[in-house]
Amino acid sequence: MTTLPYASHLHHPSHTHCLELSDLSNLPVHAAPDLRLLCSGCRCQASGLIYSCERCNFALHAPCAHMPPLVAHQGHKTYPLKLLATPTYARGRFDCDGCGQRGRGFSYHCAECTYDLRIVCASKPLRIHDQSHCHVLHLTFNCPYEIRGFNGDICTATGGDHWMYRCSYRNFDVHLECAKARPVQAVTPAPPQASSVAAAQPVYIPSGSNPQYQYQTPAV
Repeated sequence: MTTLPYASHLHHPSHTHCLELSDLSNLPVHAAPDLRLLCSGCRCQASGLIYSCERCNFALHAPCAHMPPLVAHQGHKTYPLKLLATPTYARGRFDCDGCGQRGRGFSYHCAECTYDLRIVCASKPLRIHDQSHCHVLHLTFNCPYEIRGFNGDICTATGGDHWMYRCSYRNFDVHLECAKARPVQAVTPAPPQASSVAAAQPVYIPSGSNPQYQYQTPAV
């Protein structure tokens, strides 16, 4: 019998009821959940290890459920970012300052300067290898061009003044969503330890339909 790396039950502040851990990857096809079931944290399709509440049709990927409550992120060095289960804005959504996309799930928020990150962006590794380029690509938090925009060298689509993966040696720029990434240094999957303030570490989220994270334990 396989031992799961997470507790079998969890009381999470984002939900009223106790959540139960299950592994959707081991379910037979006829027992698969509704494909419309989304993780309330990252808003991706529920898959892999999830905490769920059957009575409320609520689901959280196990890594989303264990995101640290407060992080110091290199993309926003001014203030620590606080984890929010729901957007702080009246319209019920936020614009991510990492990728520019609109978010409705969990976010990391700075109340001092209304800075917001989707947890998927906050978990991006700082350096990656990509099959499209021979050099290591570095996560860049500010557009290096005067026009405050760039053309992605994979998709050729225009990007704004948002995060990108970049090789400065060849001026090779990649949108976050275009990078078919693998981390430069692999990390061992393990739940993060609880801490009041955790330094953001490169946390790899594989691209594709199974958004499972691999954690590097945050350092206080």
